[in-house]
Amino acid sequence: MTELPPQLRQVRDFFFKQALALSPERSYLHQPELIKNQTIFRLEDLRKHLNNPFLDLDSSICARRAVSRSCSGVKSSL
Repeated sequence: MTELPPQLRQVRDFFFKQALALSPERSYLHQPELIKNQTIFRLEDLRKHLNNPFLDLDSSICARRAVSRSCSGVKSSL
């Protein structure tokens, strides 16, 4: 089995040790600065993906909502 990078191990450990221990009424847990000098996915990476000319946000919104009618009138808010 491949060993996880240190940052992903921290996320995994946080999830299994703290997030799963939450009461059922609580669905969200935030840990400020869980990963110091985070390099897993930066804001620049998100911008690069969103600026991808092959990314069709209108189609992905329609698919995610699983609408049966035509989505030709859906406009992206980005």
